[in-house]
Amino acid sequence: MDKKEILAILEDWNFWSKPFRESFVRNIYEAEVVDKASTNEIIFLKGVRRSGKSTILLNHIKNLVKEGTPKENILFVNLEDPRFASSLSLELLEEIKQAYLYYLNPKDKPYIFLDEVQNIDGFEKWLLKEYELQTSHLFATGSNSKLLSKEIGSSLSGRYLDIQVTPLSFKEYLLFNNLVVEKPYDLISNKNEIERHFENFMLYGGFPKVVLTEDAMLKEAELKSYFDSI
Repeated sequence: MDKKEILAILEDWNFWSKPFRESFVRNIYEAEVVDKASTNEIIFLKGVRRSGKSTILLNHIKNLVKEGTPKENILFVNLEDPRFASSLSLELLEEIKQAYLYYLNPKDKPYIFLDEVQNIDGFEKWLLKEYELQTSHLFATGSNSKLLSKEIGSSLSGRYLDIQVTPLSFKEYLLFNNLVVEKPYDLISNKNEIERHFENFMLYGGFPKVVLTEDAMLKEAELKSYFDSI
Protein backbone atom coordinates (compact mmCIF):
# COMPACT_ATOMS: atom_id res chain seq x y z
CA MET A 1 0.00 0.00 0.00
CA ASP A 2 1.06 3.57 -0.63
CA LYS A 3 2.40 5.47 2.41
CA LYS A 4 -0.15 8.26 2.04
CA GLU A 5 -2.99 5.77 1.82
CA ILE A 6 -1.77 4.03 4.97
CA LEU A 7 -1.39 7.35 6.80
CA ALA A 8 -4.98 8.34 5.94
CA ILE A 9 -6.24 5.13 7.56
CA LEU A 10 -4.00 5.50 10.60
CA GLU A 11 -5.10 9.09 11.18
CA ASP A 12 -8.69 7.90 11.56
CA TRP A 13 -7.76 5.60 14.45
CA ASN A 14 -5.06 7.59 16.21
CA PHE A 15 -5.20 10.76 18.28
CA TRP A 16 -2.18 12.61 16.96
CA SER A 17 -4.21 15.73 16.18
CA LYS A 18 -7.54 15.17 17.92
CA PRO A 19 -8.77 14.71 21.50
CA PHE A 20 -9.37 11.32 23.08
CA ARG A 21 -12.90 9.92 23.23
CA GLU A 22 -14.48 9.40 26.62
CA SER A 23 -14.68 5.74 27.60
CA PHE A 24 -15.32 3.50 30.59
CA VAL A 25 -12.10 2.70 32.46
CA ARG A 26 -11.72 -0.86 33.73
CA ASN A 27 -9.21 -0.17 36.48
CA ILE A 28 -8.32 -3.79 37.19
CA TYR A 29 -7.15 -4.27 33.60
CA GLU A 30 -5.35 -0.93 33.37
CA ALA A 31 -3.36 -1.86 36.48
CA GLU A 32 -2.46 -5.22 34.95
CA VAL A 33 -1.40 -3.64 31.65
CA VAL A 34 0.82 -1.13 33.46
CA ASP A 35 2.38 -3.84 35.62
CA LYS A 36 3.12 -6.24 32.78
CA ALA A 37 4.24 -3.54 30.34
CA SER A 38 7.04 -2.62 32.75
CA THR A 39 8.73 -5.93 31.85
CA ASN A 40 9.23 -4.88 28.20
CA GLU A 41 7.70 -8.16 27.02
CA ILE A 42 5.03 -8.29 24.29
CA ILE A 43 1.64 -7.75 25.94
CA PHE A 44 -1.28 -9.78 24.55
CA LEU A 45 -4.87 -9.01 25.49
CA LYS A 46 -6.91 -12.12 24.75
CA GLY A 47 -10.63 -12.71 25.00
CA VAL A 48 -13.89 -13.18 23.18
CA ARG A 49 -14.89 -10.61 20.60
CA ARG A 50 -16.52 -7.42 21.87
CA SER A 51 -15.37 -7.98 25.45
CA GLY A 52 -13.63 -4.59 25.59
CA LYS A 53 -10.02 -5.37 24.63
CA SER A 54 -9.66 -2.41 22.27
CA THR A 55 -11.07 0.03 24.81
CA ILE A 56 -8.58 -1.20 27.41
CA LEU A 57 -5.74 -0.47 24.99
CA LEU A 58 -7.13 2.97 24.14
CA ASN A 59 -7.42 3.84 27.83
CA HIS A 60 -3.80 2.76 28.32
CA ILE A 61 -2.80 5.01 25.42
CA LYS A 62 -4.67 7.88 27.08
CA ASN A 63 -2.80 7.27 30.33
CA LEU A 64 0.56 7.15 28.55
CA VAL A 65 -0.14 10.60 27.11
CA LYS A 66 -1.25 11.92 30.51
CA GLU A 67 2.07 10.74 31.92
CA GLY A 68 4.04 12.62 29.28
CA THR A 69 4.41 10.31 26.29
CA PRO A 70 4.08 12.40 23.10
CA LYS A 71 1.09 11.39 20.98
CA GLU A 72 3.34 10.91 17.96
CA ASN A 73 5.21 8.20 19.88
CA ILE A 74 2.10 6.03 19.87
CA LEU A 75 0.72 3.99 16.96
CA PHE A 76 -2.66 2.23 17.13
CA VAL A 77 -3.51 -0.09 14.23
CA ASN A 78 -7.00 -1.50 13.74
CA LEU A 79 -6.42 -4.58 11.60
CA GLU A 80 -10.16 -5.00 11.08
CA ASP A 81 -10.42 -1.76 9.14
CA PRO A 82 -11.91 -2.87 5.79
CA ARG A 83 -9.46 -0.64 3.93
CA PHE A 84 -6.70 -3.05 4.99
CA ALA A 85 -8.70 -6.17 4.06
CA SER A 86 -7.17 -6.80 0.64
CA SER A 87 -3.61 -6.26 1.88
CA LEU A 88 -3.44 -8.19 5.17
CA SER A 89 0.04 -9.68 5.32
CA LEU A 90 3.38 -9.49 7.10
CA GLU A 91 4.42 -6.99 4.45
CA LEU A 92 1.51 -4.75 5.43
CA LEU A 93 2.68 -4.64 9.05
CA GLU A 94 6.09 -3.46 7.93
CA GLU A 95 4.58 -0.94 5.49
CA ILE A 96 2.40 0.45 8.28
CA LYS A 97 5.35 0.88 10.59
CA GLN A 98 7.51 2.51 7.93
CA ALA A 99 4.72 4.92 6.95
CA TYR A 100 4.26 5.81 10.61
CA LEU A 101 7.99 6.40 11.13
CA TYR A 102 8.22 8.45 7.93
CA TYR A 103 5.34 10.82 8.69
CA LEU A 104 5.30 10.99 12.51
CA ASN A 105 9.05 10.72 13.12
CA PRO A 106 8.82 9.64 16.79
CA LYS A 107 11.75 10.83 18.88
CA ASP A 108 11.80 7.86 21.25
CA LYS A 109 11.06 4.13 21.10
CA PRO A 110 7.43 4.03 19.93
CA TYR A 111 4.49 2.20 21.46
CA ILE A 112 2.80 0.01 18.85
CA PHE A 113 -0.71 -1.34 19.49
CA LEU A 114 -2.03 -3.96 17.05
CA ASP A 115 -5.77 -4.55 17.41
CA GLU A 116 -7.11 -7.97 16.27
CA VAL A 117 -3.64 -9.07 15.21
CA GLN A 118 -4.84 -12.58 14.34
CA ASN A 119 -6.04 -11.16 11.01
CA ILE A 120 -2.40 -11.31 9.85
CA ASP A 121 -1.17 -14.83 9.10
CA GLY A 122 2.20 -15.33 10.72
CA PHE A 123 1.98 -12.10 12.73
CA GLU A 124 4.17 -13.69 15.40
CA LYS A 125 7.15 -13.52 13.02
CA TRP A 126 6.85 -9.74 12.75
CA LEU A 127 6.41 -9.36 16.50
CA LEU A 128 9.45 -11.56 17.11
CA LYS A 129 11.54 -9.40 14.78
CA GLU A 130 10.43 -6.22 16.55
CA TYR A 131 11.02 -7.79 19.95
CA GLU A 132 14.53 -9.00 19.14
CA LEU A 133 15.51 -5.64 17.67
CA GLN A 134 13.97 -3.85 20.69
CA THR A 135 12.69 -1.08 18.43
CA SER A 136 9.16 -0.83 19.87
CA HIS A 137 7.00 -1.37 22.93
CA LEU A 138 4.54 -4.00 21.67
CA PHE A 139 0.88 -4.59 22.53
CA ALA A 140 -1.67 -6.73 20.70
CA THR A 141 -5.23 -7.95 21.02
CA GLY A 142 -6.78 -11.02 19.51
CA SER A 143 -9.21 -13.88 19.80
CA ASN A 144 -8.46 -16.74 22.16
CA SER A 145 -8.41 -19.49 19.53
CA LYS A 146 -5.69 -17.98 17.35
CA LEU A 147 -3.52 -16.60 20.12
CA LEU A 148 -3.54 -19.89 22.02
CA SER A 149 -2.15 -21.92 19.14
CA LYS A 150 1.00 -23.99 19.70
CA GLU A 151 2.78 -22.12 16.93
CA ILE A 152 2.42 -18.81 18.76
CA GLY A 153 3.54 -20.30 22.04
CA SER A 154 6.65 -21.87 20.57
CA SER A 155 7.79 -18.95 18.41
CA LEU A 156 7.23 -16.29 21.08
CA SER A 157 7.95 -18.43 24.14
CA GLY A 158 9.34 -16.36 27.00
CA ARG A 159 8.76 -13.12 25.11
CA TYR A 160 5.13 -12.31 25.85
CA LEU A 161 2.68 -11.96 28.73
CA ASP A 162 -1.06 -12.62 28.56
CA ILE A 163 -3.96 -10.62 29.92
CA GLN A 164 -7.25 -12.51 29.73
CA VAL A 165 -10.12 -10.07 29.15
CA THR A 166 -13.69 -11.02 30.01
CA PRO A 167 -16.97 -9.10 29.64
CA LEU A 168 -18.00 -6.81 32.49
CA SER A 169 -18.28 -8.22 36.00
CA PHE A 170 -21.50 -7.35 37.83
CA LYS A 171 -19.68 -4.65 39.81
CA GLU A 172 -18.41 -3.13 36.55
CA TYR A 173 -21.90 -3.54 35.09
CA LEU A 174 -23.32 -1.42 37.90
CA LEU A 175 -20.64 1.23 37.38
CA PHE A 176 -21.42 1.15 33.65
CA ASN A 177 -24.98 2.08 34.66
CA ASN A 178 -23.79 4.86 37.00
CA LEU A 179 -24.60 2.89 40.15
CA VAL A 180 -21.80 2.88 42.72
CA VAL A 181 -21.95 0.25 45.46
CA GLU A 182 -19.13 0.69 47.97
CA LYS A 183 -20.72 0.22 51.38
CA PRO A 184 -23.28 -2.24 52.84
CA TYR A 185 -25.73 0.65 53.12
CA ASP A 186 -25.57 1.14 49.34
CA LEU A 187 -26.94 -2.39 48.89
CA ILE A 188 -29.93 -1.56 51.07
CA SER A 189 -30.68 1.89 49.70
CA ASN A 190 -30.42 0.69 46.07
CA LYS A 191 -31.90 -2.79 46.59
CA ASN A 192 -34.65 -2.60 43.97
CA GLU A 193 -32.44 -1.05 41.32
CA ILE A 194 -29.65 -3.56 41.97
CA GLU A 195 -32.10 -6.47 41.68
CA ARG A 196 -33.40 -5.11 38.37
CA HIS A 197 -29.88 -4.76 37.03
CA PHE A 198 -28.97 -8.24 38.24
CA GLU A 199 -31.89 -9.75 36.32
CA ASN A 200 -30.73 -8.00 33.15
CA PHE A 201 -27.13 -9.00 33.81
CA MET A 202 -28.08 -12.67 34.18
CA LEU A 203 -30.22 -12.49 31.05
CA TYR A 204 -27.93 -10.57 28.69
CA GLY A 205 -24.47 -10.75 30.27
CA GLY A 206 -21.80 -8.09 30.46
CA PHE A 207 -20.75 -7.31 26.89
CA PRO A 208 -20.27 -3.52 26.98
CA LYS A 209 -22.20 -2.65 23.81
CA VAL A 210 -25.10 -4.91 24.80
CA VAL A 211 -25.23 -3.30 28.25
CA LEU A 212 -25.54 0.14 26.63
CA THR A 213 -28.31 -1.04 24.27
CA GLU A 214 -31.77 -0.45 25.77
CA ASP A 215 -34.01 -2.31 23.32
CA ALA A 216 -34.35 -6.02 24.23
CA MET A 217 -34.64 -7.17 20.62
CA LEU A 218 -31.49 -5.30 19.69
CA LYS A 219 -29.69 -6.80 22.68
CA GLU A 220 -30.64 -10.30 21.50
CA ALA A 221 -29.61 -9.54 17.92
CA GLU A 222 -26.26 -8.21 19.09
CA LEU A 223 -25.61 -11.31 21.21
CA LYS A 224 -26.55 -13.57 18.31
CA SER A 225 -24.07 -11.79 16.06
CA TYR A 226 -21.34 -12.35 18.67
CA PHE A 227 -22.20 -16.03 18.89
CA ASP A 228 -22.22 -16.45 15.11
CA SER A 229 -18.76 -14.88 14.84
CA ILE A 230 -17.12 -17.33 17.26
